[in-house]
Amino acid sequence: AQHPPRIEPYMEAAEFFANRNDSANLDRTVDAAALVNARDPRLEYYRGVSLALRQTQLAAARDLLKAYVDNVPERSDYPSHHSAMEWLRRIDSNRSLENRN
Repeated sequence: AQHPPRIEPYMEAAEFFANRNDSANLDRTVDAAALVNARDPRLEYYRGVSLALRQTQLAAARDLLKAYVDNVPERSDYPSHHSAMEWLRRIDSNRSLENRN
């Protein structure tokens, strides 16, 4: 399979899979994107989203998304801080449900 030399096609695919709640393909896309540019701050956002989708390691997911909001400036070509905050709310609601059971 051919791998694009730029990270943008991977980020478009990551957004696609995140919007479809497809954590398996999101993970594969993020792993491939990391080979192109491991320092791209969007990778941490999508790693947090993937963990949230799988409802595993929710504390780590929360840390990744919170760090994204705190450390990455808002940009039109990046996932919005609003989106990250929505994922954080979903994580918090899942955690509160777990604590009630």
